[in-house]
Amino acid sequence: MIRSDLLLAPGVAEAEFVHPPGSSGNFALLIRARDGLLRQSIYPVSEMHRVLEGLDTSVDTWISQNRFFGHRRRLVNLLHIGLLFADLDTYNESWAVGKNSEQLVSEILRQCAQDGIPLSTPV
Repeated sequence: MIRSDLLLAPGVAEAEFVHPPGSSGNFALLIRARDGLLRQSIYPVSEMHRVLEGLDTSVDTWISQNRFFGHRRRLVNLLHIGLLFADLDTYNESWAVGKNSEQLVSEILRQCAQDGIPLSTPV
């Protein structure tokens, strides 16, 4: 079944994957204003729909992937990690030379299993 909110408001629906409705805490928005300066604001997750629907879509805007308590986006205020990823630079590794993407993924997963690192949890 296709969720109608994904079709009507893709930005809000995408944000809900990392900040589900009913979640506690605050999220941050970073906006490149028309004067070129970057401005950060903090909002409660409960206000996310209102805030995102009111954004000027002609300027660059970024939303935090994590939630915070208080009114600062700082490590000491981290409440919840909503998304985490790693950029693996394999191009300089001898074991990766000549391997395609599927082979690299297979090798990385094998190595993680060997080292006891659990698989990620897909959404």
